[in-house]
Amino acid sequence: MSSREPDQPGEPGDSRDRVSEDEAWASIVANYGEHPEFEPAPEPVVAHVFDDDVDDGPAWSDAADEDDDVFLPGAFVTPEPEPIGWHGWRSVAWIGVLGSPAVALLWTFLVQVTSWQAPTWLVYLLGAGFLGGFAYLVATMPKERDDPWDDGARL
Repeated sequence: MSSREPDQPGEPGDSRDRVSEDEAWASIVANYGEHPEFEPAPEPVVAHVFDDDVDDGPAWSDAADEDDDVFLPGAFVTPEPEPIGWHGWRSVAWIGVLGSPAVALLWTFLVQVTSWQAPTWLVYLLGAGFLGGFAYLVATMPKERDDPWDDGARL
């Protein structure tokens, strides 16, 4: 017989076997191991911050602390960022790493739009600039962190 439907009950693929197999698994899962008894969880203690009967003032008062309160509007002033400047060879390396692909992309566009052909030495110069800049940046990377417990997050 070449049909896909089983002729005899109990053959693999029979829907009655599938139901009995599901029932068997359900009973195994229901009777597996001991079921732990849990105590009911205590009610969480919630501080009602927005209630009207809560005193809005601080629990203590010190005149010196009022001037240094960072939660007052306008009390926190962000520090001035460092100016972006020239960092010597590191800047040259970044120009090589980022500028070489940009010039190569522009050069490819010009070759496609116009029939202008750039000299071969330009290809070598762009490749050397990219590889040299990348090698310099990798070689001058710090080997260790300043603070081994610092995860990099800054506020």
